[in-house]
Amino acid sequence: MINGLDVNKIDMDALRQKEMGFLFQDVPSPHITVREYLSDLERNGFLNDLKESRPFLNVYFSDVFNLADIYEKKVDVLSSGELQLVRLLAALGKKDASMYILDEPTANIYPQIRSAVICLLQELGKSKLIITISHDEHLIGLGKSIVME
Repeated sequence: MINGLDVNKIDMDALRQKEMGFLFQDVPSPHITVREYLSDLERNGFLNDLKESRPFLNVYFSDVFNLADIYEKKVDVLSSGELQLVRLLAALGKKDASMYILDEPTANIYPQIRSAVICLLQELGKSKLIITISHDEHLIGLGKSIVME
């Protein structure tokens, strides 16, 4: 049972589609623009909503990284830091998600905005379950640790 529901009666595919956002490492990048890559976020209104959120603004519209500057670039030519931030945004952009599973969310990002990314994840963690896989010592100390050996 999970929250009083029989796990055998839960549609796991629907749960993953609607309730969970994922960020994985080493996923091939498509040869499409960032705009196309984030088109679901544009359709669901998330990109407009994020402009109202200080934690998102501090990451995605900062002096160091501005999403608008790379919107027409192809995803497969982004720097590793830009790509990580775009993928993280795509994962966090599921409006109805109650859970995010993030593999190395701060890997390769600009050191100047690492703390802003961590603040963003802390803010989201107030209302959502966030599971991170990380070697980043700044991120590790923030939540409950599960050590895998």
